[in-house]
Amino acid sequence: MQNVATNKELVSFKSFCHCLQNTGLFGVYFVMHGHHIEQIHDALAQVQRQWKHMAYGVTDEEVDRPKDALKTSLLHSLESNSALADHVATEVGACGVRGEMPFNKYE
Repeated sequence: MQNVATNKELVSFKSFCHCLQNTGLFGVYFVMHGHHIEQIHDALAQVQRQWKHMAYGVTDEEVDRPKDALKTSLLHSLESNSALADHVATEVGACGVRGEMPFNKYE
């Protein structure tokens, strides 16, 4: 996705992931100047190639680095009481129950 995110014609790029109790949704939003349809087509083709790579050819190293970054980000984001309460509320809303705190999962 970095190839798409560094495109000169790109105005905005954001990936998203929404997790619900029984399903989930992920994808990307991107906005380009798009003076030429070929530029938009090339950017979309890059996204599709990256998704295909993630589905069939991801190495363990490519998975470990983002997992470690996610753990660090999650633990860092839960340092305040309000952030911790927001996490619990989101978990209950998505899963219907409060699970164990993430501090215990990642040690």
